[in-house]
Amino acid sequence: METLENLVQKMESQMDRADSKLDLLTMRLDQFESRVLLPDQTEGNPSIEEKRVAIKENKVEGEDSEKPGDYDEDDDDDGLDPKLVTELLVEVKRVRKEYDQLLQDVHQVQELQHEVTKSLRKQMKQVQNHFDRLRERVIGSSGPNK
Repeated sequence: METLENLVQKMESQMDRADSKLDLLTMRLDQFESRVLLPDQTEGNPSIEEKRVAIKENKVEGEDSEKPGDYDEDDDDDGLDPKLVTELLVEVKRVRKEYDQLLQDVHQVQELQHEVTKSLRKQMKQVQNHFDRLRERVIGSSGPNK
């Protein structure tokens, strides 16, 4: 059985790994927001949602003159570049993979915490038993001499 110190060291290293992965995910989300979401929010450029509303309004009012099957690369329905969507999907897949790994790390940390708790309880019980035996010896040795 592993010593308590080894278990604590393992747990700390797992927690450090999980923490660094969370930092990496946060950084990637920030980068994604700055590349994809925020440029669309700049002054004079309508947001993706505003573009969708305008497209829906045009279709409702009958101003949409496009025929079925017509496709204009510059006029996407959602306002996103297909290349950007592909990059987004790759990034989402990577984040999902890192999230799954992080989840495994968290489970490992929880298992290590359980082992540490179990080991501490066992050691505490041993110390308590040792204390009880010492107390009985002290009481037993001092009792008849009185």
